[in-house]
Amino acid sequence: MTTTLPAILLAAVLAGLCHAADASRPSETWPWVDLTHPIPPGTRIGVPQTVTTDAPSSSLMTLLGAPARFAPDRPAIADLRPDQLTGRTVVVGVVDAVRTHRDYAVTVDDLQRWERRHGRIREGTIVLIHTGFGFWWPDAERYLGQSASAAGTPGRASHPGLHPEAARWLASDRRVKAVGMDTAGVDPGGSGSTEVAQIFSEAHIPIFTNVANMDRLPPTGSYGVALPLRLEDAGEAPVHIIAQFRARPSRIRSSSPAGPVF
Repeated sequence: MTTTLPAILLAAVLAGLCHAADASRPSETWPWVDLTHPIPPGTRIGVPQTVTTDAPSSSLMTLLGAPARFAPDRPAIADLRPDQLTGRTVVVGVVDAVRTHRDYAVTVDDLQRWERRHGRIREGTIVLIHTGFGFWWPDAERYLGQSASAAGTPGRASHPGLHPEAARWLASDRRVKAVGMDTAGVDPGGSGSTEVAQIFSEAHIPIFTNVANMDRLPPTGSYGVALPLRLEDAGEAPVHIIAQFRARPSRIRSSSPAGPVF
């Protein structure tokens, strides 16, 4: 039986597509990284089912913010499907940009600069923004820019976040699946605003905060899995986030051993 050249080319293309698809799927041979901070003793889960912010340590937990937290007509924690919290994951490093400004707002230019180096952020990707602030965890005064007794007080935190235009770009231009940061919020702490969180909530995009160990993942080639406590009618809940990556990278040292400089 003779195999024609077009048939050979078609088979090669299909094989390439299958390989590309498999690159975003987990494998038993890929190493795992835990992206979750341990919950300190004494941290309370409030009643009714919502995370309290009056306990100082609650601001240091790795949390999932459901769209319903800032958009009541959007899905709450228990309404989120597993496929909304798992999938291809990239890590956008902005440590250099935030080194001299605690309340830096990550811009569209920052994200596009990353794309020029690592490729376009594909639709349906989980995007983790690595600022280097995880270095300070669990020191509330250095991580949150406020005393432990004031942790969780609105408008008094100080940490990087996203500029609203960058949030709109991720939501509309890249149509990402979820966004996470290694800070206590996606809005810059000093802004006292929730505009970025509202943008993501309106777009049905879940938010991860206080994400740990981003420096142990490569910029691309990871697969993330987020498993929240399924609290009914809750806008926020503790979440366990883990990720696999395709090949063992050298540790990403985007911050110095002394941590970020401010």
